[in-house]
Amino acid sequence: MINIRRSGNIADVIASVRDVPARIVPYAASTALTRVAKQAATVELPAEMRSVFSGPTAYTLNSLRIEPATKDTLSARVMVKNQASGVAPENFLQPEVEGGGRKHKRLEAGLRYAGVLRAGQFAMPGKGVDLDANGNVTHRIAGGIKTNDQGAPEAAFIYDRHPGGWLPGSGGDMYAGAWCDFLGRSGRRLLHHYRKLRPGMPRGVPYLAPIVDAIKQISRYTEAEIMAAVITSYLTVFIETPTGASAPVFDGGTPGAGAPGQEIGLGMGAVVGLAPGEKPHMVNPARPNPNFEPFLLAILTQIGMALGIPRELLIKQFNSSYSASKAALLDAWVWCTR
Repeated sequence: MINIRRSGNIADVIASVRDVPARIVPYAASTALTRVAKQAATVELPAEMRSVFSGPTAYTLNSLRIEPATKDTLSARVMVKNQASGVAPENFLQPEVEGGGRKHKRLEAGLRYAGVLRAGQFAMPGKGVDLDANGNVTHRIAGGIKTNDQGAPEAAFIYDRHPGGWLPGSGGDMYAGAWCDFLGRSGRRLLHHYRKLRPGMPRGVPYLAPIVDAIKQISRYTEAEIMAAVITSYLTVFIETPTGASAPVFDGGTPGAGAPGQEIGLGMGAVVGLAPGEKPHMVNPARPNPNFEPFLLAILTQIGMALGIPRELLIKQFNSSYSASKAALLDAWVWCTR
């Protein structure tokens, strides 16, 4: 290391510098340039960030890197990091240096894809959102769950309505709702049942998620079978004629299209007279469907398997032996207490 001290007049200083070997000067210059760049990246520029930005985080203050000087280049550079485990500092600091608008956050890109944000709009923390000392949204809120300082869930955000039920132009907010404590002041408890995919998850997959579609399809299938049975209760008769032209009473026209006395009524033990050549044909829609119950029980068995609940307990039918019914109850008890 070379130590240069000023003692006496400037002429003595210049004379002492002349005694330094020329081959050492590039190394000394590159070391000095690197130290200056490091001082700017770790002290001077972070101090400027604190005065310009409102509550910068440690991640922002440590977002600078240096390119050290060498004896050949004799140039040191202070640059913004362009690679990081999270959001690259270059994405939000580069506009502060070169000007222009910042890049969109991933949240904003998702909201814009969903049609919530328009061009030129940005997402900002709203009322009621917990902010840290730097003015950013705390990590205590994730997936609509708010946790305490120990990481335990303490509140959940409940929508006023399903987001899919909101229509543009209907007014209101698609994501309007309120925070509800898991244990309210009045003693009311909010139950949040879900299946954890990994330890420590404040929110996971709902228990009914695998079977929601199956439940909806069962509802539609049941309604269709009931409607088919109701329609079957109305006796349908087709009349075959040699000429293809039916009598006025069978032409499907308005009531009273036939002559008086030509009305035909279908009832129990009714005897109906037909014209020569006309033959009745009955339609059998095969309803009620004899396969309805076996098919429905098969689907309910699959639903019970997805939930981990025996079918006997799911539909509350214990038609098997005592041992099978007891085993189903014990298996359900294990599922409820795990």
